[in-house]
Order: sequence, then structure tokens, then C-alpha cells
Amino acid sequence: MSPGTNEIDRKQKTNGNLYYALMKGNKKRVAELCQKIQDHALHVITVNDDTVLHMATYAKEASLVENLLDALPSHHLDKLTRQNGVGNTILHETATSNLPLLLLQINF
Repeated sequence: MSPGTNEIDRKQKTNGNLYYALMKGNKKRVAELCQKIQDHALHVITVNDDTVLHMATYAKEASLVENLLDALPSHHLDKLTRQNGVGNTILHETATSNLPLLLLQINF
């Protein structure tokens, strides 16, 4: 097994754990996992380039999105304009979801 294979396996395991926690609504676990990842909540977890924040927005987890944004290190703020595979930013996903109040809380 090559050294790169271990890295890929680790990333897939992390992505799987994040995705599972998001789908189960386990906000605490999502937050814990994001703290251990270099990109935090801006970590890409789907083949469509959706970040943890994109997925939390899709899941309509407003309090989780707010907590993830609060925990995001300031040196990552420029990445909030990152687009997923269809060209949508996190702000776009929030605006088109049923989470309009969350828009008032996002401070770019």
C-alpha cells in the first residue's frame, strides 16, 4: 500500500464521519470533527464540492451553521466565497433555503 493510499483512506473516513453526523443531526460531533480538520467547516465532503457548511445549510440546521461560522478561524473567512460544483456559495445556499434569519447573522 502506498503512502498516498493511507491519506485517501483517512480523508474518506473523515468525510464519511462528517456526512453521517450531519445526516443524523449530531451537531456536537460535526463541530468536533470540524475542529480537527485544516479547513474546518469549509472542508469539502461531497463529490459535488459541497463543504460542511453547504451540507449543514441543506439539512436546515441553522444553529449548526451559526456555530460553525462562529468557530471558523478568521484566516478562513476569504474561503466563504468558495463555490460548490454547481457554482453556489454558502451564502447562496442559505438565501435559497428556508433559513432566511440565518442571513441576518452571517457577517462576512
